[in-house]
Amino acid sequence: MLAVPDRPPLTGPRPETGPTVVWLRGEQDISTDGALCLALARAMALNDTAIVVDLSEVELMCASTLGVIVAARELLRQRSRLLTVRSPSTYVRRVIGICRLDALLAPSPEELDALAAKALGSWVTVPATEQAGRQTDMPAPGCAAELVGQGAALMAQAATAERVANIA
Repeated sequence: MLAVPDRPPLTGPRPETGPTVVWLRGEQDISTDGALCLALARAMALNDTAIVVDLSEVELMCASTLGVIVAARELLRQRSRLLTVRSPSTYVRRVIGICRLDALLAPSPEELDALAAKALGSWVTVPATEQAGRQTDMPAPGCAAELVGQGAALMAQAATAERVANIA
């Protein structure tokens, strides 16, 4: 596993650069999940950019590793950051599909162009309104419970996929 360098987080203003990439290779399973957690934590601390997990050299991956990636994605999402997965092998793409985690995959350049065109065509003018006494920075009621429920569902899907992959 190739990750960001082993160094303390940067202090002071951080330059905005492209996404931080974490490359995985070989076999990824429960025995490598701890190292993956550490690599992702280092990547998160490095800067405030998106994180891309490159799976181009991964030969085998189990659902527990996907669980680590999903947990990191949720943590980053709560901080308005992105985590995507790119270049999975056919086997890894199959595991991701079985777990119904296709949303982890980075969109292709063609998909990005289509999304950009669609977004630009959907702009609407929204009139400004004043709402006295309303705090807009408060999370929606029940939001935390919903996130916990989604996390539990994803972990259950990962465990099911692990059993299916072991049978196949």
